[in-house]
Amino acid sequence: MAAWLAGLTLLLFAGLFPLGHWYSDEYDIFHDMALQGGAASWHRFWVWSPRPVSELLIHIYGRLVLATGRAWIPELLLFSLLWLLAAATLPLWRVAAGAGRHWLPLTLTVCAMCLSGHAVARVFYWPVASLAYVLTLAGVMGVFAEYLRPGAQVRGWVCGGWLLLAALSSEIGAMFALIHGLLSLCRSRRGGWALLPSLLGAGLVLGLMLSHRAGGVVEQIPGAGPVHQLWSSLRASVTTSWPNLWFAAGDAGVAATLQVVSKLALLGAATGLAVGQGLPLTRRRGLWVLAAGAAAMVPA
Repeated sequence: MAAWLAGLTLLLFAGLFPLGHWYSDEYDIFHDMALQGGAASWHRFWVWSPRPVSELLIHIYGRLVLATGRAWIPELLLFSLLWLLAAATLPLWRVAAGAGRHWLPLTLTVCAMCLSGHAVARVFYWPVASLAYVLTLAGVMGVFAEYLRPGAQVRGWVCGGWLLLAALSSEIGAMFALIHGLLSLCRSRRGGWALLPSLLGAGLVLGLMLSHRAGGVVEQIPGAGPVHQLWSSLRASVTTSWPNLWFAAGDAGVAATLQVVSKLALLGAATGLAVGQGLPLTRRRGLWVLAAGAAAMVPA
């Protein structure tokens, strides 16, 4: 029943894809592409957004839009959601005799919770953001599902692939991949070579940010600091986020608190379920590493 309810929630949100929309980003990006071709995409990557995978997909999307004269918004949003669902379900579905399918309600519920309880218009219904952040979430969910997958051991190369997708899709994904990869290596060095590509990818994205080779355009977000200036944004987010968690900001504080409480409740229930199902110790430790990496994304 839980899997059906979570799946129905996802289908209801997907039914709103025809209401997806562009912001100024798409108009600016595709206008520049029409005038400058590939040079516009390269300039965007180097000056504004050091995300190789998502920027490549945005370039392909822009070429399609310019060639056909259509926006292709519902199709693009569905593409991102399918990646998320594949990451959350395929590692568990493709197991002999369906041994891992009892975890599907949990992974689908996590996907549904990412859509509910907060505004989604600037992530799930915005093409440029969808290609960055939904694919980042897919990378996180792929690692999560891999830890739940029955088998003798976790497939390091699969985790490394999902981490690489997250790292190259957004700066937040790069932070997740770097912390998760380093903690995994500290926990167990066996098979660490499989994580090397994701660590290098995360280092590339974060290195470009810190060196200011990317993020040269400064845009101020109220209460959150300047965009793509890592340290000042981090300080601003920490100082403004915590008061909101204690009902200090009216309705916004209540909403933030309820989100935190609901997600902590889900984490506690998932942990109890994992222990009750007798997950091996190495997999339980892996889930704690995953949780630490996910927590690192909160200030970002």
